[in-house]
Amino acid sequence: MSSLLDRFQKRAHSLLRVHGNYSPHLSPNLSIRRLCLIKIVVFRGFLISHLKNFSKKQAALSNTKALKNTHSGIAALVIANGPSARKLRASEARDSQKVGSLKVFAVNFYFSLEPFEELVPDYLVLSDGATHRDSSDSRTVELWQHIDANPSIKLISPISWHNKSEFDDCHAGTCLHFNDVSFEGWSTNISPVKSRGYPNNTAYKALAFAHHLGFDQIMVIGLDNTMFNQIYVTSKNRIMLPSLHAGDYYQRDVDVTSHYELGIGDVFYDLSELFLGLRRSFLECKILNLDQSSLIDCFTKLEPGSEFSSLVTWPST
Repeated sequence: MSSLLDRFQKRAHSLLRVHGNYSPHLSPNLSIRRLCLIKIVVFRGFLISHLKNFSKKQAALSNTKALKNTHSGIAALVIANGPSARKLRASEARDSQKVGSLKVFAVNFYFSLEPFEELVPDYLVLSDGATHRDSSDSRTVELWQHIDANPSIKLISPISWHNKSEFDDCHAGTCLHFNDVSFEGWSTNISPVKSRGYPNNTAYKALAFAHHLGFDQIMVIGLDNTMFNQIYVTSKNRIMLPSLHAGDYYQRDVDVTSHYELGIGDVFYDLSELFLGLRRSFLECKILNLDQSSLIDCFTKLEPGSEFSSLVTWPST
């Protein structure tokens, strides 16, 4: 099996060298051939990951499968890292959390957000390689110091992290994993035990996991997708993407030119897919957006005076 996988990987890497970077988040540029190659590359990645992780998948996902639809009767709050997270009234969320009516999900470098100075999340979803404990980045070191200082936080990570360093005790039921293999363009699946059919965004994975657990209500704040507000192009036609987060633990002014073969048009195609991915995969999840001014238009938005209106600050009239 391993030799077959090695040969398949070599052939796939050869394909990529010839045809460049074919991602479902890059524009096919009205080319049927390019669109077909995008589909092939996604399927290739899905197949390789399926074969590579086949032996560990069942063990890694056993805890996740066991928790399906076990959280009825309570609500979930997913806090992403966008600027609107500053609208959250952490004290209100903490009070609901303490009485057991609310579970809080955080993502990535959550500790840099002001609300978490007084609100410890129940679940922390990690998926970026930069957030793995093996990283020597100072931000990651501090992240894991916060995790270690709050052992009540349940970690949720990709199955590829199973049985790695700090996850060696997964067999004891102390960790939760999800299938982080992309099958975009072939599926719209959001079940964490199957390959995902939505964009590679950690907050989206938190929403998918909350849906899997069966909460009566899923709320979200800080999911803005407004990074385009500050994109700029230099005199050398370098595309620069500034950080636009509620916290300050993200790199400033990243040069993303090499990621987008078709330039600024590709950037906005990618951003479009972030919005469309939510509509394709999460439309039926009945998610409540706590940010009234959010650009995300596929979720119901919170109304003043409604059940959860006390969780956010409202503009003064």
